[in-house]
Amino acid sequence: MKFTKILALILAVCMMSVVFVACDNGGKEDESESTKTESITVTLIIKDADGKTVDTMDVPCNGTLGDAIEMYCAAKGYEGECFDANDLLTTIGELNGSTWKAYYEDEGSNNAFDSIKNQTLQAGKKVVVSLK
Repeated sequence: MKFTKILALILAVCMMSVVFVACDNGGKEDESESTKTESITVTLIIKDADGKTVDTMDVPCNGTLGDAIEMYCAAKGYEGECFDANDLLTTIGELNGSTWKAYYEDEGSNNAFDSIKNQTLQAGKKVVVSLK
């Protein structure tokens, strides 16, 4: 009797393992969800280290500041990469530097974004990107 109960328990565990493995989608997201990107337009205001406005331009992007900066550089015909291998902003046109900050114009520089490349943007906002 004891042997039968242990065998039944082992069989139940094996069957449940098969059920969990069969239901696993391998961590893959639904393709329709992962490929959707929202196209928005933001106004980029580029400033130099002295705080002077170098340029202002409405830029369509996929919703991230990194994409908006890359679209701006492409529209202006700037050669080369804006971001380095660590995804840090290094160059916008003639402006080069290792320390940049970005923020919504109406919120002020005290509310600078933590990340520049991966920052999600709100449509229609004015974004200041400034060399420190």
